Amino acid sequence: MKLKTIAVIFAISWPFCFSAQAAEFCVTNSIELKNALTSSQNNSQSDVIKIVTGSYTGGFSYLGSEDFHLTISGGWSDFFGNPCGHQIHTPLDTILDGNDTQRVMLIQAWAGSNISISNMAIIDGDAYPASAGGLEIRSHENYVGDVLVEKVAFVNNKGFFHSALATSRGRKITVRNNIFAVNENITGNGTVEINDAGLGIYFNNNTIVLNTSLANDAGVNSGLRATLYEGAGLFVANNLFWDNDGHDVTFIDVDMITTESYLYNNNIDTYVGTIHNVENNFTAQPIFDNDIFLAPTIASQEVNNGRNSPLFVPVPPPFNMQWGVGITDFNGNARIQDDKVDVGAIEVEPEEPIFKNGFEIIL
Repeated sequence: MKLKTIAVIFAISWPFCFSAQAAEFCVTNSIELKNALTSSQNNSQSDVIKIVTGSYTGGFSYLGSEDFHLTISGGWSDFFGNPCGHQIHTPLDTILDGNDTQRVMLIQAWAGSNISISNMAIIDGDAYPASAGGLEIRSHENYVGDVLVEKVAFVNNKGFFHSALATSRGRKITVRNNIFAVNENITGNGTVEINDAGLGIYFNNNTIVLNTSLANDAGVNSGLRATLYEGAGLFVANNLFWDNDGHDVTFIDVDMITTESYLYNNNIDTYVGTIHNVENNFTAQPIFDNDIFLAPTIASQEVNNGRNSPLFVPVPPPFNMQWGVGITDFNGNARIQDDKVDVGAIEVEPEEPIFKNGFEIIL
């Protein structure tokens, strides 16, 4: 049984573990980032792009045409002469900026290539008259790779239908430990747009706050808009939705007969659409720390109100057990610090007990 469990955990994790044979790029300015993306499009191998801390002006694009993986991560800095020697910085230390004139980044996935974007801030993108001013991950109809977007801050992005992030198709789409704040859409179709026809969508431990729409009809959404095709599943858990225009979540084409869908442990106001399993959601105004960007305080109801991801997974793994909260939160701290995960992208450090054993020690 232990061997089976280890095998399943490895199977769930391996798509985002890129081969040692991957080409590696260390970029320190916008030109180097653009060149690395261009080179990665058709160099007949998987690619790893490490972005040194700093500011980079978009827009950036990757138009994949080969069946190889791509991972892009920020937060890198010098270590003994290697400019990408270690990754110790938060997402807010690596800024990709659309300068309010263009989409920040476009990724076009191909065939079975896995895409991973992590540890950066994507800000001030404007895709109008198109959508997803922050990041769009598009793909061809036969795309069967996995997508991971983790520990990314999407701030002040604009788009026509949806404002910050759009990703479509693929086998498994995972969006976790991200912050979406102060983004604006025009038509009311969400800050985040995800649609999938494969295994499904896992959207967990994100903070989605203060997003707006210029639309004012009853169906306006400034949170998550999820569309499912051909039996794909949906798992939405541990997210902090607050003060968004209109609805927080819109579920579209959830097949109530042949698929699975879950809405667990979210701080959420309203949602539209049908879903199978709804448990432990709540509505409470978060209390944010004035010194840390969108981090709840210990007094906030988000603390210890999340749902932990499974430790042991059977074979074959059921849909609702193929997800994880991640090892670290948005800021790089341990994702679980007090036995129970928090709601939202940032884990609150627990208070030290005054007298852990109940007795005062006098020195």
